[in-house]
Amino acid sequence: DDACDRAKVDGLRPIDDWDIEGLLGDLRTVFAGRRDQWLNESGQEMGEFPHFLPGVDGEGIRAALKSKGAMPLQTELPNLEAAPEVVAAALRGVDIVDMNPPPAPARVVDTEPEAAEEYIAARVEKRMEISKGMKSLEDYGRRGMNAGEGRMLRTYLSESAIALYLDRFARLNQRYDRTDLEAVERVWALRAIDERWQRHLVEMQVLRSSVNVRAFGQLDPMEEYRIDGARAFVDMVRDMRRKTVANVFFFVGSAVEPVLDFEEVAAEEAAAVANPAAAEREAEIAKVMQATGMTSMADFISADEDAESETVLVEAQRRAASAGKKMQAMDDGEEKKMMEEAERVLAKQRALIEEEEDLDGDENDGSVTYKF
Repeated sequence: DDACDRAKVDGLRPIDDWDIEGLLGDLRTVFAGRRDQWLNESGQEMGEFPHFLPGVDGEGIRAALKSKGAMPLQTELPNLEAAPEVVAAALRGVDIVDMNPPPAPARVVDTEPEAAEEYIAARVEKRMEISKGMKSLEDYGRRGMNAGEGRMLRTYLSESAIALYLDRFARLNQRYDRTDLEAVERVWALRAIDERWQRHLVEMQVLRSSVNVRAFGQLDPMEEYRIDGARAFVDMVRDMRRKTVANVFFFVGSAVEPVLDFEEVAAEEAAAVANPAAAEREAEIAKVMQATGMTSMADFISADEDAESETVLVEAQRRAASAGKKMQAMDDGEEKKMMEEAERVLAKQRALIEEEEDLDGDENDGSVTYKF
């Protein structure tokens, strides 16, 4: 409802004046998947394939409202047993055909009774009914000729959000225990409430410290504190509601999204902390690669790169990638041989350095000169 108000969805306005495209964009930032929310919070553009109402655009919704026809349907998703990669492909518009469908596929309504048709009909009827306090149809008509279409749009968007949440939660419930899922979901909701409440306390403290200055403008500080405090509380409730919903959808979005890039980095860091011996072993392997003559990529990078240097860089990257795969495929015996070979190479280099130093010492009448 808040997003519809910001989009100027009002029965007193023509449907063409409603910012339906902006409304969809606003809701898709809230009911977004994990990757889209991560990109949005990082200041980057979200993906072009949303999780909320995939395959639906603003023009289709506007045309349905003006013609008083059926609202557009979103892209059909695979069954609940489908892998996250398959569902992600379906969201991108790929036609998924299950060659071996299960005999009795799981349905959302099996675990989520709110998805049953009778519950949906009850919610739609409640949202579409005339607001209380209207004495006649004439009073109702004063709210505008498009009041019914406005309620239809709000009902369509709210039911789409509910269906999205129930679908994602049902998919998670196929792999995890429901009690654990509800506990994690509660943590995400409490986190949004706690963060916004702490921010509200800071804002009220700043207001309390600065409101006395308004007395110089012939204003009552107590009255100003009361007015601004009420506004801050309303803003807190609105932001808290929005952030809570976003956190919940961030959590349930893991049902249809593979592991993200930043999660892989965090997993590698956690593995290094949990097993420092393995991390140290990988560092030793890297030293061996450097000692055996494998050139680092940084050595090929220069300030003025031309086409030839780019080709060399690509070839070097390929050689380094293949060498890395070979090192990963080595067993303990081969790694030991590699370490011994590296030590022999280093010993030869030290012997050559010592011979050169002895020769320099003989030429200088027994005095050795070291150059750094």
